[in-house]
Amino acid sequence: MYEASGPISNRRNPRFSASFRTLLIVRWLLIALGIATFRTTPAALAATPPDPVPCLQAFYEVRTWLDQGRFPRLDAPESRIEIPGSSAVGVMLRLDGRVVGRGLDPAADALAVRRAAGRALSQALGDRVIRTLPDSVRDSAGSRLALEIEFAGMPRPIVASSLGSVAGRIRPGIDGIVLKRGDRLAIAMPGRLLATGTADATGSTLLRLVDELGLPPRDLEELRGIDSLELARFETMRLGQSDVDAEPGVRLRSGDVIEAGSLDPGRLEDLQAGLNARLLRWRPPVDPRENAPGDGTRPWFGDFDPIANRHVPLESSLRDRLLATWALAASGEQTIGPDDLVVPDDQDLDAEIADLGLLASLALGDEDRIEAWLAAARRLPAGDDPPALARRAAALIGVPAPGVTDQQAHAAHDDAWEACRSVSDILAGFDWLGIAEARLAARMENIPSPRAVSLRAIRDALLARQIDDGDDAGGIPLLGDDRRSIDARNLRPMLGMAVLTGLPGEDEAGTARGRNGLSGLLRLLEQLMMSEEEAGDLAGGRMGLDGIADSLANPRQSLSSTARASLILDHLLRLERPLQNP
Repeated sequence: MYEASGPISNRRNPRFSASFRTLLIVRWLLIALGIATFRTTPAALAATPPDPVPCLQAFYEVRTWLDQGRFPRLDAPESRIEIPGSSAVGVMLRLDGRVVGRGLDPAADALAVRRAAGRALSQALGDRVIRTLPDSVRDSAGSRLALEIEFAGMPRPIVASSLGSVAGRIRPGIDGIVLKRGDRLAIAMPGRLLATGTADATGSTLLRLVDELGLPPRDLEELRGIDSLELARFETMRLGQSDVDAEPGVRLRSGDVIEAGSLDPGRLEDLQAGLNARLLRWRPPVDPRENAPGDGTRPWFGDFDPIANRHVPLESSLRDRLLATWALAASGEQTIGPDDLVVPDDQDLDAEIADLGLLASLALGDEDRIEAWLAAARRLPAGDDPPALARRAAALIGVPAPGVTDQQAHAAHDDAWEACRSVSDILAGFDWLGIAEARLAARMENIPSPRAVSLRAIRDALLARQIDDGDDAGGIPLLGDDRRSIDARNLRPMLGMAVLTGLPGEDEAGTARGRNGLSGLLRLLEQLMMSEEEAGDLAGGRMGLDGIADSLANPRQSLSSTARASLILDHLLRLERPLQNP
């Protein structure tokens, strides 16, 4: 039987020989300098993770224990691993990307690594898959499990009057949280939160920790009336491997930090190819529905959770399906055809669906579908909501005469702007207003309307708030100065900016501002795309590869965000190709 304790031989895993490990430690010293640079922000200076070199050495020790199938006894010298500056240790074991074992030790002593690793292994051996294996296979189960170890740095106190204030100071997926009540501790490690998809639910995490300390779900003032309560945050050094044979590396919340780059057409094409390949995986090769219509059409799966490896809901909404169809048609994807754009019955239609169907049909260039969706849009008024009127304008203005005359195009454009009574209204429909402006200019011999000046002013105001450091560099906080709002929602203003930057009539300085801003936002877009490394850490990683995450701390993917990212790349490629081939 697989032993969780007992004597251990001096044999080292041949995958990690002494010379190889020495070379890696030198490499890690260089990596550590990069980590320090990434984390040198005002919020990070107060809390730093442990030094990576002893952490790496500890990783190799645990990896060897797993591969040999024997852990040292707790009282054996081999169990003692000193990690200076570490306040807690968390261990996770994965089988094919699925976490099967977790162990946490909140002590800051030399046995913390051994205890945490032993707890993780014990849990893994009880996993529903592993426990049913033959004894001969189960005995070597540890050698088949990918390893991740997270070392908590020393905690730094948080002075706050409410749990909401505490949550606002926590960077999801970067900061860990510790609550102390007397001699009792409750700890949340960021790596574990990322692995469970709860890293961006800081408020819920705080309430869970409060519950672990035996306290009721109350705010800080009431809790401190019950007992003394201390709160602190810490950073971690998180080391992991994508599979058992992989070299360990630093794990960050959204993979390696992408470097800023130019709007190079080759790079843009590669990114769009990855996004489109991901969109196509959202469609099953065979219709899985009971009583499938048998007309050759296939549904689209719903939003994807790569942690649980499932789609929720199973089938996407018609809105998201049409947005994805529009994106693929715009990029020339050959698998999209008229059958993907059949107008549904009126009970399944609304104004938004009609507009998206029309936009997708225009991208496909199918005249029959354009005519059918235009008729549907005319039966369903957009109402008086500013973003809805902007979306309707973007759809109608793209229809050439005689389907939509120039006079009707101008009227739709005017209706959209007249509904905007504040800057907030313009921001809410910025992407649609940008598309409408570009399509109106295309009808008017590339002469933008006077409204283009207002859109560019909004763009410049947004770009003035663009972040230039951290893994969210290039992003724009959409909720005040809260960097937690830098997520997939940035794609909507980015789409508007991509369209605007290609419009004539702007001076060189304005064009340069737009292009620089788009370069930063493109870096964020790529950061949100699931990398090979991230895919290896998740049960549904292969399905989710290159999809757009909801946020840097939440790998869940919505079909609409990935489709919108592909549309952005399509506009950027149109912008760059004329510069490449004048």
